[in-house]
Amino acid sequence: MKKNLSLLLALLLLLCTLSGCGSAENAETTEPTETESAADAGSETEAPMETESVAATLDLDSAADAYPMDAEIMTVNGKALTWDIYYHALRQYIYELTYYYAVSDLSEELMEGYTYADYVRESVNGSLSSIAMLFAKADELGLTLDEDTLAGIDEEFAYYADLYYAGDLDALFADLGSEEFCRFQAEGSAYYSALLNYYYGENGANLPDADVVSYAEDQGYLNAKHILFKTVDDNGDALSDEEIAEKKANAEATLALLQAVSADELEASFDALMQEQSEDTGLLYYPDGYYFQEGEMVDEFYEAAAALEVGEVSDLVTSSYGYHILYRPAMDPDDVVDYDSSYNAYTLRDLAVNGLFENMMYEWFTALTVEYADGIETLDLAALFPAAETTDTDTAEADAAETDDAAETAES
Repeated sequence: MKKNLSLLLALLLLLCTLSGCGSAENAETTEPTETESAADAGSETEAPMETESVAATLDLDSAADAYPMDAEIMTVNGKALTWDIYYHALRQYIYELTYYYAVSDLSEELMEGYTYADYVRESVNGSLSSIAMLFAKADELGLTLDEDTLAGIDEEFAYYADLYYAGDLDALFADLGSEEFCRFQAEGSAYYSALLNYYYGENGANLPDADVVSYAEDQGYLNAKHILFKTVDDNGDALSDEEIAEKKANAEATLALLQAVSADELEASFDALMQEQSEDTGLLYYPDGYYFQEGEMVDEFYEAAAALEVGEVSDLVTSSYGYHILYRPAMDPDDVVDYDSSYNAYTLRDLAVNGLFENMMYEWFTALTVEYADGIETLDLAALFPAAETTDTDTAEADAAETDDAAETAES
């Protein structure tokens, strides 16, 4: 459940990641498939659609001297943030816009009455407040980072410096913004873990099992095991009529066996037959079955699971994948729900602890006292980050690229 510090440092400047801290990425499975869903980006305003990366169009360094780097720019519940941190956060968001979304003027409107400058300001203020909030809350509770945690942060910085900068830490920090900016984020991540453990114990051990299950149910989660008899090949093409008929006969025979088993022996018998006969390749990763919300499974699977009581077996269920027999086990806090980006198991307890903690952080966030130095809330970002000057070399390279493109078009 702890925030992956390596991941944080690898994506160090994506400040908004703390709003989704601890949530697992969807692991790839084969059957039953999950439908693609829109993830909340942690902001009511969406950034522009991503386009092909282009050369920088805004001067990202022009605002560096607008204030002394150690000047206090904002405080969040008493936690002071300097221009060093604020400027480099601004720079990163503007970097994203100029390099990936081809924005050339921050005064342009992203939507009616809302400019790119507004988007950057809102994003930076929200992101920095979210991280500073963790420092302030830890201070309120008397929590500090121990020597091992601080040493671990140093080791992570050293690792990336060795990997990309021949061991030059100064070059690493300069490329990512500054050392203060980097440590602010890394220590914020560490405080997230410290606060999580404070409220719920190491690995969520202090959260009662009943509360874990209650949280999952309140969020609309269902769970089910299944035995799949596939009627399509690995490419999704239908099998022959003869093969499909054989699969159906096998499925019906298996269902008959389960229907003849006593209630006390049903789950053990189901598990044995599932291991022996199921053709779901996801079984290797989800031996306890699947946990899912509405819209994440094919409709037939979801509806069949929703109709079952705990301890019941379904009739034969037909989907585009084949024939399913479902069993509804009791929810277990140690069941695997998903896997993170490093393929570490993410359990039902992890889901509940992180969800409950995010709700707690939201309450903290809505009660924050944020104060800004004079002029910060009205900074003219379009003036601070003007269009970048182009050199003759830049122009020549652009002309050459256009000529190459035209030649390629002509050849095609």
